[in-house]
Amino acid sequence: MSDRTPAPEPVTIGLAAHHQFCPRRAWLEVAGEQTDTSQMAVGVAEHARTDDPSTARSGQWRAVDVAHSTWGYTGRCDTVETLPDGSLGVVEYKATPVRRRAEVTEAMVMQLALQVAALEDMGHHVSEQAVYFTQHLQQVPVEFTADFTANLEGVALTERGRKALIGAYERRVTGEFTHPTFGYRVTWRRAMEIQARLILGVLDGSQPRYLGIRVR
Repeated sequence: MSDRTPAPEPVTIGLAAHHQFCPRRAWLEVAGEQTDTSQMAVGVAEHARTDDPSTARSGQWRAVDVAHSTWGYTGRCDTVETLPDGSLGVVEYKATPVRRRAEVTEAMVMQLALQVAALEDMGHHVSEQAVYFTQHLQQVPVEFTADFTANLEGVALTERGRKALIGAYERRVTGEFTHPTFGYRVTWRRAMEIQARLILGVLDGSQPRYLGIRVR
């Protein structure tokens, strides 16, 4: 008998997208439970054409299997097309939009991002990505934000991302509210100083107990 530990199965793009949409559904799938719903049945039916490679036209590929060698996941692109400049475009087909609108969700963006990353890891250049809503016959382009950059060491904020994060933090800490303990208006930046002094008071014995902030 071999003492080798079997290699873990790679995470699939679909499972990651399902977890973004509904962690419980993803957990049930990992546990081997059936999570079929009427919406999923519609999705399977609508995907029948995209899952058939023979239906692809010239310069187009359907049901393209992809994998990321570094990040260790696999998946399948519904449609990959060759664009005029030689780069690739990825189109993900969705049957049932959110609230019956052709609305791109965070889970859809994650799914496309993982597909694009895998294709680029395989040596391709992807310049466009979109979601095609089959019930609306509408294709919605998807733009990835430029706030993060990825490399072999991990993911880091770009200069734009850092400015956005710092800006959001500054807007938050300069916002005012009525301190629930002392009853006067303070900024969140001032409140952090006040709470630090209250903690110090408990530590040095000048305050009997610490009173935290609850504004909701």
